[in-house]
Amino acid sequence: MTRRSLRGLLCLLVSSLSCHGGGGRPTPQVRTDPAGLREKVDLPLGSGPERWVTLPRGTVGLGPTDFEVYACVSLDEAGWRSLDARSGSSTSGGRLRVPEGLATQLFDASRLGALPHDGDARIVEGPAVDLAHFTKMPYRGTGVRLGDALVLHLWTT
Repeated sequence: MTRRSLRGLLCLLVSSLSCHGGGGRPTPQVRTDPAGLREKVDLPLGSGPERWVTLPRGTVGLGPTDFEVYACVSLDEAGWRSLDARSGSSTSGGRLRVPEGLATQLFDASRLGALPHDGDARIVEGPAVDLAHFTKMPYRGTGVRLGDALVLHLWTT
């Protein structure tokens, strides 16, 4: 076998393992560290627990992978005032679709119970929050106010 053939076979094997390793996507780990979330979005400090997950988006394999982040951040009145001062007031009509498996990890029982089902997801509806002034490159995203919490969906492209 020539070096070129061996190199091609090795690339094919690595590519196959990268695309199918483990038979599926890993289970997302819920994070609660504010510093990690602040690397992606610059929000006022929360008044309660922050829960967030990062997931690979699209096909995972060789080369760059895009990501999406779902988060639930509790804010006190001072946090909401700070957020509104930087983004403008919230507008009606915000809607996020959060996959069921993530929703059960991100929301406490009372919030989860209030969210309607849509197939394999929960729907978060409320005032939309413009995150254009808060997301850090390469992230973009949308936010919806849910009671005293801001629910975020961020992504890279």
